Amino acid sequence: LGPQLDVLIQNLAFVNCNIKSLGCEILGKALSSGMNTSLRKLNLDYNEFGNEAFVKLVHGLRSNGTLEILSARFCKMEGIDFAASVCDLINNGKSQIHTINIEGNKIGAKGLGIFSRGLRKNKTLVTLDISDDAINIDYEPKAFALYSNSLKTFGEALLANRTLREINFRFNTLGKPGAEILLPVLDQNNYEEANTTLNKFFVSTILEKGDFEALNRNGKAKKKGGKKKKKKK
Repeated sequence: LGPQLDVLIQNLAFVNCNIKSLGCEILGKALSSGMNTSLRKLNLDYNEFGNEAFVKLVHGLRSNGTLEILSARFCKMEGIDFAASVCDLINNGKSQIHTINIEGNKIGAKGLGIFSRGLRKNKTLVTLDISDDAINIDYEPKAFALYSNSLKTFGEALLANRTLREINFRFNTLGKPGAEILLPVLDQNNYEEANTTLNKFFVSTILEKGDFEALNRNGKAKKKGGKKKKKKK
């Protein structure tokens, strides 16, 4: 991937190539600061390398200032270690990454809370796909409290972030309580302080019709002003 090959690669895809820990480590080094400066898109979908390998990849990518799109769908990553690595990546001051797709992993409720802390401060992300990431409601008291707190942190991040335009949250089970947590953040018809910068926010259709219509966005975000909105009760 270095300039010595006299090839300026901009788009690199290793889809379902059985890449493991060593491959991620090598890629990370090849894309670290002072190495490759041409790559804009990296696709590692369906390589089941897991958390430890992803950490090695991020160790190099966090000093990269040219990569713009990263896709790591269905790569067997999970939990707080996975979330912390993504957070580390998007909190890098040099990062130019505007699109991240981590569909089909298992960031989970607790991981979402950790990731959201980085999302709150990030100033480059435009498109985020965290669909089918095991962010599912659990009614066991302790798990429910964790889920609720993480979803609130996620909502706070969406209100603070000003660059995100599209989020795919499909195939994560919100349930009625989860929908109620996000309504003040996304329902622009009934809440004055709802997010006005997201153009698209996709949720699963298994929600009640009213909640789905209030949360799901598939177009331009509404601007403040005009018709007076109801205040949050």
